[in-house]
Amino acid sequence: MSPPAGKSFDRLAEPYEALERAAFGGLLETARFEFLGELHGCRRVLLLGDGDGRLLARLVGLAPQATIISVDQSAAMLAKAQRRLRPEDLSRVKFYHADVLVADLGGERLDAIVTAFFLDCFSQPEAEQVVQQMDKLMAPSALWLEVDFGLPARGWRRWYAQGWLKLMYTFFRWRTGITAKALPDLQSTFHNLGWQLMKCQTYRAGFVYSRLYQKNRQG
Repeated sequence: MSPPAGKSFDRLAEPYEALERAAFGGLLETARFEFLGELHGCRRVLLLGDGDGRLLARLVGLAPQATIISVDQSAAMLAKAQRRLRPEDLSRVKFYHADVLVADLGGERLDAIVTAFFLDCFSQPEAEQVVQQMDKLMAPSALWLEVDFGLPARGWRRWYAQGWLKLMYTFFRWRTGITAKALPDLQSTFHNLGWQLMKCQTYRAGFVYSRLYQKNRQG
């Protein structure tokens, strides 16, 4: 997770990876990287709330021609992400310590956007606003890699997921000040904006998912 405007993950920057691995092992990292290679030909990629930079470091190698824009509210997370990169790769990455909804990302259209465990930090209306705002920046046929938590359909796995989500939201609300209390449901938002689901991988019966969308529009 990475916070909306006015919130901070600074105090979690150092222990974040250890906390994640203690809770989920390598599951979340597997989900982050599942379809990342699909962005290999992109020239301009936006990462929102990447956190400590593990995804950024992988993407730099997978998309050697890309200029990558990393936006985060946490200065400490951005600093940690910078330290993961080789000096020769830093010139291809632009870091913004900013609120995603007001950051000036330049006039050039984006070929891809990645939101990995980011939109879950927003309430339903806030998350919809983020998606709608970012949609305006995308080039025709752009890609959107969305990775996040979900709720299994039924049974004990759904109860298990609900318990974990309640625990995580309580923890992150306490430590970072996010206001979200439940997962936003954004599938209809993506659909209404013309994003077509191209690939989807779920884990633990849907508790975690990785979805690759493509913008379906001309010109």
